[in-house]
Amino acid sequence: MKPIIFLSGLLGELTLIELISNNLHFNIVTNRKNSLRKRDTGDISTYSNLINISTIDSSNQGTLLSDENLSQYDFILTIDWPKSYFKEIYTNLCIPIYHTHPSLLPKYRGYSAITEQIQKGVAISGLTIYKEFTEIDAGDIIYQKKIPIEHDDIPAIFMKKIAIEISSFLSTITKNNNEFTHTPQNYKLASYTSRIRDQDHLVDFSQSAIYIYNFIRSFGYPYKNSFFYHKDHKYYIVAAYLEKWYGKYGEVGEIISANKECIEIALGNGTILITDIDSDDSKVSTFDSIFIVGDIL
Repeated sequence: MKPIIFLSGLLGELTLIELISNNLHFNIVTNRKNSLRKRDTGDISTYSNLINISTIDSSNQGTLLSDENLSQYDFILTIDWPKSYFKEIYTNLCIPIYHTHPSLLPKYRGYSAITEQIQKGVAISGLTIYKEFTEIDAGDIIYQKKIPIEHDDIPAIFMKKIAIEISSFLSTITKNNNEFTHTPQNYKLASYTSRIRDQDHLVDFSQSAIYIYNFIRSFGYPYKNSFFYHKDHKYYIVAAYLEKWYGKYGEVGEIISANKECIEIALGNGTILITDIDSDDSKVSTFDSIFIVGDIL
């Protein structure tokens, strides 16, 4: 079977790297850098010397989606591509559309599946490939693979695992011409995620150490980091680690130790070490030049 692949974002880039490394050559469609999603993940078109890549813009959109062009393919596969892109035209296309999703559907339908699963400490997630449908992430499943989320995975690491499985799927289907088996999703098991707003990244130090640790890593690269405020400055948490799993060690949000390399913060239950931060308005040199033991965040 021969697909045409629409991809963007870090997951798209990681999948592209896997395809190239496995000598799998497909026709790729991408968007101009950051034109569809604001995400600092590099320009996929820079791989065009290694694989056939077309860039979507207003001048060639009609050509790429024309029956004449699409008739040479068996299906469209999208990877981190906006589902709404085909919403008004998919019923008129001459080939089916299949989407990839980073969860075991019907669980965690929606836009923030990776973030929510890491926050909730999901241990076994996966890749689902399903047919385009009017309801978001609700189409018939053609492929599903379980993938673990390790205790220290950030989104980029989990995306790498997803990319490997997408490459494996594409490698398998190109070796045969069998029709896909379509399995309807069980609507009774469906759960949904919602769009994340800026304020949803704010850390609530009254939570447990495990919750805070999962919360911080769920906003790891390539997503915008979680943050906290200190003396009217906003600080983004780039890296943090569990220090004490449980117990009371001070007031909620209190800095109980500080040195050049990190600060330890008392939580509602346990403590956490913050070892790397960033800021919009000030240079962070050393932690103990900014934070004082006893300060409340």
